[in-house]
Amino acid sequence: MVLMLRRGWRHKGHRLPEAVAPAYQYVAVVVHQGVAYVSGQIPRAGGQVLVTGKTGAEVNLVQAQRGAEACVLQALAQLKAELGDLGRVSRIGTRVYSATTGD
Repeated sequence: MVLMLRRGWRHKGHRLPEAVAPAYQYVAVVVHQGVAYVSGQIPRAGGQVLVTGKTGAEVNLVQAQRGAEACVLQALAQLKAELGDLGRVSRIGTRVYSATTGD
């Protein structure tokens, strides 16, 4: 599983960023009964927020896709920081929220 993930993000030219400390008072990852829950992530890379606004208005589809990729990489970085290694990950499920114009 992890090897497939690494091949996928490297194929697209991505690398796993360093996990960013939470900006407010919350825990980035909670592990309960063998399941890790990662808090919501914002599209950040290199310390900068990549996109803000609604897809279909201020944000185009390509920008939204890049933002989603950044969020996934941030979530994986948080997992790695908490678990020490992504080798313990056997399955990943996601829930994505995105602001759109509805069009």
